[in-house]
Amino acid sequence: MNNGDSLRKAIYGGGLDTECIINDENNINISDDHRFGYVLVKNGKVIKAIKRTNPNGKWAGYQLGGRFDGFKLKLGKVSPVAFKKDIDFTQFNVTYAVIKDSQWFSKEDIEGSSQEAGEKWRAKYWEMVNSAPDDTLFCLYDCHT
Repeated sequence: MNNGDSLRKAIYGGGLDTECIINDENNINISDDHRFGYVLVKNGKVIKAIKRTNPNGKWAGYQLGGRFDGFKLKLGKVSPVAFKKDIDFTQFNVTYAVIKDSQWFSKEDIEGSSQEAGEKWRAKYWEMVNSAPDDTLFCLYDCHT
């Protein structure tokens, strides 16, 4: 495969367009042209192709906070971002999913009847929360499927 074929495959095979070609990683603009990815080209060769997508189809979009107020904090305020030590978990409902250490966890991934899966999910959720150090930053995202 020649360099032209590599570049075409990296761009079009990755669902990107020619505006995503860069020759210096310092020029990445993730809030505009490169929000879905980029192709790094040096001396006419494809060095790296990055595609920011959702390969497992868990969500179609997300927003920090989104339709939710956020975590209820111990000082009475509300925020979509807080350290574990500041969150009032007595005022918190169990969430649909958790991303921890780059891995997705949700009730859907747990086998069993609806009631059994719900109980196992709550146990798994609280295990993850309780095992996190107090200085762990929690972020609440509204994910759209």
